[in-house]
Amino acid sequence: MNRTKRKFKFTRDALDVLPIPDEGRVDYSDTHAVGLQLRVSKSGRKMFRVNVFKDGKNNYRNIGPYPELSLTAARSKRREVVAEIHLGTFVSNTNKSAKQPTVGEVLQAYMDFHQNNPEAPKADAAKVQRQFDRFIFNRKGFCRLDATQIEVVDCVPVIREAMERGNTSGNNLLRNAKAAFNWGMKAPTNPKAPKEFSHWKLRFNPFAQMQLQPQSKEQDERYLSPEELAVAYSLLEEEPQPYQEMLRFLFLSGGIRLRQLTRLSWDDIDKKTMTMRLRDIKGRRAQARVYSLPLTPLMLETLLRAHPGDKPLSNGLKTKDEDWLRRIGGIAKKMNGPHFTAKHLRKTGWSLIRDIPDDAKRYWLSDDMSTVAQKHYDFFDHRDHVLRGMLRWQEMCEGIGL
Repeated sequence: MNRTKRKFKFTRDALDVLPIPDEGRVDYSDTHAVGLQLRVSKSGRKMFRVNVFKDGKNNYRNIGPYPELSLTAARSKRREVVAEIHLGTFVSNTNKSAKQPTVGEVLQAYMDFHQNNPEAPKADAAKVQRQFDRFIFNRKGFCRLDATQIEVVDCVPVIREAMERGNTSGNNLLRNAKAAFNWGMKAPTNPKAPKEFSHWKLRFNPFAQMQLQPQSKEQDERYLSPEELAVAYSLLEEEPQPYQEMLRFLFLSGGIRLRQLTRLSWDDIDKKTMTMRLRDIKGRRAQARVYSLPLTPLMLETLLRAHPGDKPLSNGLKTKDEDWLRRIGGIAKKMNGPHFTAKHLRKTGWSLIRDIPDDAKRYWLSDDMSTVAQKHYDFFDHRDHVLRGMLRWQEMCEGIGL
């Protein structure tokens, strides 16, 4: 076949060898099935389209990517679309009454649907929302793209940015974006989805064409050495207030989960008994598990310096989890060593504190509390062990005894 021809009888062999344009995109037309086209973009994406001129205008619709949609199936869909055009039931891609969603609208609709679904874990939905806010919703141009026209090449920079922060972060974003588009593709036939999504014509999931990256087991299991812990703690002095004290409390706590700390209020602090009440919302539990931990004098002093409001670690401040993570990542960068996060700080607490029972460490870090034995944890059973561990951990943060 002469590659310069734009019209020819489509065959699988011919479509497989179509050249990738250096710029823009090229439309090829099937002489065997009038109205069937294949659009080839510079990204390498090949999209079947139906384009029929009738009543003085072009009526077109994307019907699916090649080779995911076979030539035989494309010709069959072409017959259906042509029938709609002649019957007067065709809805054009450009018809404002059936405006197709943008990428941002698909992702936000997916989030709204799951956040309003009583069966969906609220903590998980909130985590995905924060992830989309961090990596996608701040890209205004990307979010305004037509979700029915988006290509893989448009999505690569978004996922790449997340991958640069670690394969785990990038893989999580890719999974969630893929799930959102899969949901958008099924929304018109989903009886639980709102009616306003019934006209959506998403037939291609660009995120599904991208591959998850291997995650380093070594990186995931990383924990700080005693020397690294002391250096990281000393670098807190360079952080602005009140973040310095907020991060200091995170370190002194042994890496208690961020969402637990940001929900801490002064009502949860008992200065007389030197204890704090925490809420563990991890997992799919219907209600947060409430438990208590001892406070060391230095931890209480740090809280008092952090903020005098109702919530010493969040009141009136930008304390989304991603902001904490950004600052911890900045400390790791200053150390010129392997990257670490708040999760690795938790692992460090578990690994370095070796002179208290494992049950006490599990209670302290609210870790693996689902087994039968751990359901019977009681604060007074572990208070002395946890307090001893916290004091030793505090010495390690300050570099004492290294």
